[in-house]
Amino acid sequence: MYRQKARRRYKNKVEVLYKCKEGDLLEFERVGYSHWGVYVGDYNVIHRTEDNGTARIREDSFWTVVGDDKAKINNSFDGTMTAMPGWKVVERARSKLGRTGYNTLFRNCEHFATWCRYGKAVSIQSITVATVSTGLTVAGVATGNPIMAGIGLGIGALTAVTSMFSKMASNYKSEISPEVRRHSEDVLSKCQEGDLLKFPREGYSHWAVYIGGEKVIHLSGKSDSVMKSISNSPSVFSTLLGVTDLGKVMEDSFWNVVGDSRVMMSNYLDATKYVRSGEEILERARLRLGEVGYNPLWENCEHFATWCRYGEKQSEQAETAKALLVGAGVGVVTIAVGFGAWALWPSSKKATREEKK
Repeated sequence: MYRQKARRRYKNKVEVLYKCKEGDLLEFERVGYSHWGVYVGDYNVIHRTEDNGTARIREDSFWTVVGDDKAKINNSFDGTMTAMPGWKVVERARSKLGRTGYNTLFRNCEHFATWCRYGKAVSIQSITVATVSTGLTVAGVATGNPIMAGIGLGIGALTAVTSMFSKMASNYKSEISPEVRRHSEDVLSKCQEGDLLKFPREGYSHWAVYIGGEKVIHLSGKSDSVMKSISNSPSVFSTLLGVTDLGKVMEDSFWNVVGDSRVMMSNYLDATKYVRSGEEILERARLRLGEVGYNPLWENCEHFATWCRYGEKQSEQAETAKALLVGAGVGVVTIAVGFGAWALWPSSKKATREEKK
């Protein structure tokens, strides 16, 4: 039975490869989701995937990508969007080789593939998650089912938060523009040992401790580990509630960390907290070099940086995320209470009428 199944899968892969043309989009059926890539000829695929702990766009053999899964050509948007010529699709894919970064809702493997072929980043998987969340919430409200509405709200809130955290835990590397380089050099000229550096990213900020010599110490993340956690429900909750191995405290060149971000010094708690000397801040940062552990709510890069400078872990980003989660929880409870009162109201009116009789 197993051999027959394996033969059928192998035949499927060979047939797909035989039909493939440069620029076709390939969908690989994983457990619970689909992975996407762009066929570039010579049995190779360019896709957004894990590369030594970082989400990166790279070129791999079709056989490496497909593994034991099924594959199919999926140019399903050709009927509604204009597909570029094959050579142009391949050219666009190659222009992004080496780029890093991942976001479940806005920058996943399907977004990359559709951008290459159509010039627009679209992901049916992301749209499906949003649609299911909205549909369950609306249906729950319409039918007076607080459990259904709560599940819808929960899916939406959890997806938004884990999407945000997939960014927060990711390494960031991007080509630096001349303007940003000049800005970074200006910030560096003013930096003193022990200053905290804030690197604004897309949707979040990364934090580090400046240790002199154009070097920083920071809690650096592994984006693809977060990607895997998000695609696995039990792992989502362990990622949010427990300390995981998704990050490591390490020393880096300032220029490796800054990318194309407009970095700023941000010792924002100096007015309200006790500030340690630069020497002590560096000592505390170096003491934790090599330490593994990450949690977006309790142990992120901002927590690490503020602990080094002030002796207390604080993170405005984490507080915002906690408020979002609490808000979703309050919303579920409110809906449940409201529906409960609504369900009881007719019976209470009937009881009052009977008492009058």
